[in-house]
Amino acid sequence: MKNAFLRFSWGVVILLIDFRIGWLDILPDIVGYALMWNAVIGLGQYRSNYLKAQWPAALLTLFSVAEVLPFFGEPVHSFDVSPPWLAYGSMMLFLQLLLVNWFLLALCQHAIDTANHNFAVSVNRCRMFVIFVNVVSLISFPFSINWSQTTVMMWSILILGMGIISELALIFICRRAATTVGKSD
Repeated sequence: MKNAFLRFSWGVVILLIDFRIGWLDILPDIVGYALMWNAVIGLGQYRSNYLKAQWPAALLTLFSVAEVLPFFGEPVHSFDVSPPWLAYGSMMLFLQLLLVNWFLLALCQHAIDTANHNFAVSVNRCRMFVIFVNVVSLISFPFSINWSQTTVMMWSILILGMGIISELALIFICRRAATTVGKSD
């Protein structure tokens, strides 16, 4: 169980790192989503409530192939917004919201069941922050197509900063889960 939490955190780390040489992504998101999917399946062997996060992880893994072979017109290093990129980005963000929400809900319940109430409070706070950042991003996505390039750039920087903080919080929660609830079962 400890290894599954660590795999999930490594999946988030890979999503956080975007290292490219030209158009080639050295650490593609498909690897991160596959690690997260594998972790959810592994945790589901111990507690079935983790399996609710399995289908968003599977869909994210499948759809992230588009980032390896960018055929949706996704801007790699640009703040231009195209309708296909908007639809693809919104779908991926929504699936990621479902995955993280259901994973953290299961982890919170797991912490409560193992009498780690302080950790459960930390997990719930992390979940609420991640949901807040993703919902704000999701709501603002459709409006960004009408914004000026400068406004899109400034908003993207703000949301990106909050997104990095939320992903770091998720990494730390998973690492802490490996040493607390991961040892108890």
